[in-house]
Amino acid sequence: VNASSNVTQNFTVAAGSVKTLTFSFANYNNVSANTEAFVNVFIPASATQKGNNARIADLSTTATTSLKVNTGSGYEMQMFIPGIGSLSPTCANVSGAACTAGTGGAPDTWSISGDATIPFVVPDTSSLYTLTVTVKDGSDVVVQDAFVWLNNKTTGLNTGSPTNSSGIAIVKIPVGTYQLGVDKPGYTGPAPTTFTPSTDANCTGLSCAKNLALTSNPYILSGQIIGTGFVAVANAWVWAEKVTSATDLTFAGGWTGASSDANGSYTLSISNGYWLVHAVADGYQETIYQVSDVRTSILVNGASQTGKNITLVVRSGYSAVQPKSAPVTPASGGTIDDSSNTGVKLIIPPSALGTDTSAGTVSIQDTYSVPGTTSVTPLGGKGKNITATNSSGQAVTSLSGSATMEINYLTSDLPTGVSESQLMLVYFDDTSNQWVEVAASQDTTNHKFSGSATHFTT
Repeated sequence: VNASSNVTQNFTVAAGSVKTLTFSFANYNNVSANTEAFVNVFIPASATQKGNNARIADLSTTATTSLKVNTGSGYEMQMFIPGIGSLSPTCANVSGAACTAGTGGAPDTWSISGDATIPFVVPDTSSLYTLTVTVKDGSDVVVQDAFVWLNNKTTGLNTGSPTNSSGIAIVKIPVGTYQLGVDKPGYTGPAPTTFTPSTDANCTGLSCAKNLALTSNPYILSGQIIGTGFVAVANAWVWAEKVTSATDLTFAGGWTGASSDANGSYTLSISNGYWLVHAVADGYQETIYQVSDVRTSILVNGASQTGKNITLVVRSGYSAVQPKSAPVTPASGGTIDDSSNTGVKLIIPPSALGTDTSAGTVSIQDTYSVPGTTSVTPLGGKGKNITATNSSGQAVTSLSGSATMEINYLTSDLPTGVSESQLMLVYFDDTSNQWVEVAASQDTTNHKFSGSATHFTT
């Protein structure tokens, strides 16, 4: 390419090839305020992955939304609502679109020939169970900003809510069996309990009430994370789980975690009991605190515990994947496609990163420095670290709009007994120390999630 030459190139779009799909949402105003949703239309078998998607910031006020797509066949359509799950539109022929019902668990497919209105039916939340949880501490004082969570291991549904100033969290859930728990940094929570609302004695009709207790952590557990050659490891993730006893490592409730600092030092808040401490970092596998090469829980009995160093075990076959960094001008937006490397593609619309006309930098990197919590385990023990800086090198964490992200995953990383349908796209919230589900659709043909982000994190 000769940059000094002026080249004119004409592009022709076939007349009438782009059509407008209008999605209607029955029962949209029955969901809670600020309920996010994500709609995705795509052809999984297409070499160019044709389709389009949209984030709905507040479904409770959105009766319809529209997308433009090319005419064609083989489209799949999904809508994902955190706390409710994935929905498909009503499969019926309408003007401009024809639906072929899937069989044997295969999804429905659509042929688009013209502008069309496609109906989604949002579950009537009056048919969902409403769980009201009150969280208090050991002094019977309500606890604000505790995170109450529920996880359905069969369906993969993971949902939750922080408590308000009255110590109350309200969560709506469909029928099923869940693990119920509560966590807050600086506190020890109870062991998760099995909760089946259809048979629980604390439920009357579709209304359920539970009380959960947190214990303030009065002590600290500290040490250093050490790598190859006795070198301190910075930015390792360290977390501790409370277990039943020195010989019974069954989880007994209580989770705490933090990153190691520049000197490899870590500090965790804890309470009395036995704690199993884990650490992991890039280039190293998850390693549990050991004494004489035997993984060992740490007993806390009325005093803090210091000097609990962990020597990480090298991850066999590890080869660092180079981060993808690309300049992006906030006012113009841009696309960073690292699908062949980290498996991530980001589409950043104009002004989502701000209105600066000077380029900043967006980086995408694989990382093993991610924790497993009581409700979520990262697939393959790995996450994606996405960061952005402006032209002055200052971090940009909150977006004024939303960026679309596509993240590929490997089915070979699925643990035994876990199906692809149980996966979810999540980000780690540093405030609650919890993995939080993202509104995203799943393409099981190409093993990919598509979703939207309003901030950058892991």
